[in-house]
Amino acid sequence: MCSDLDEAKKALVKRTPPYVIKADGLAAGKGAFVVSEMKEAEKIASELLVERRLGEAGQTIVVEDFLKGYELTAMAVTDGKTYRMLPLSQDHKRAFDSDEGPNTGGMGAYSPLPQVSKLLINRIEREIIAPTVEGLKAEGRDFIGTIYAGIMVHDGDPYVLEYNVRFGDPEAQVVLPICDVDWGDLFTACCSGTLDEFGEIKAKTTAVGVVMASGGYPDSYEMGYPIEGLERLKDREDVLVFHSGTKKAEGKFFTDGGRILTIVGLADDLRQAREKAYHAVSSITFRNAHYRRDIAWQAFV
Repeated sequence: MCSDLDEAKKALVKRTPPYVIKADGLAAGKGAFVVSEMKEAEKIASELLVERRLGEAGQTIVVEDFLKGYELTAMAVTDGKTYRMLPLSQDHKRAFDSDEGPNTGGMGAYSPLPQVSKLLINRIEREIIAPTVEGLKAEGRDFIGTIYAGIMVHDGDPYVLEYNVRFGDPEAQVVLPICDVDWGDLFTACCSGTLDEFGEIKAKTTAVGVVMASGGYPDSYEMGYPIEGLERLKDREDVLVFHSGTKKAEGKFFTDGGRILTIVGLADDLRQAREKAYHAVSSITFRNAHYRRDIAWQAFV
């Protein structure tokens, strides 16, 4: 933890590139920076600690070691006594194709992850999720809700990068629709302490979600543009449209943020789900629309 620039520079000197800098506060998914040059790392530290680029979220920063590998998201629901794992998902943090550009709040996600072995899934549950629930109980924390573990798989081993106590975005948009469970019953069981009556939660289908964002996001962008084409998707059962940065006026939707919509395709296999998502995206238009064209690429390599 570093709260002043000199302290941050000393921490950076102890690391080798790439340098990882994170805002310690909530930054809407935009508080993590991975850079290769010391000068750039010091510049980011200065922007956060001195120029207050992220406001209070960046008053304290964390300088971390770089882990090379791939990220995934493991979520579970708990009633405070037991838990049930949800299908794994993978977010796409970078703004541009091939995982290039600045970090964002998420440019798309998919679930489940065919490239992740059952052995690794079991390790994540045994070494991360289960100890987390047990640790909360041991500390007397009566937590009921969702546990989100952002994980990096490095040399085949899972490492926790971050915890949240909520569903992830955009991961939730692809995980919740594919689960073979009645969510009302599940949430009721969590609140009543009867989650142990539920069996394993499995994926009944697959989902790929593509985020349509304003051009310029996550930096400066313009808003207020009309969104066309949504009516073409309203009766589709295999395509879901989630609104985020939109507003409605006089019966029409307009852009009103950075990430505008998440379009989710549902199908029996990921390749079909991906095709459905991108076909639906192509039917929606607004000025300066931007989206990644390679969501779920790691599932096909």
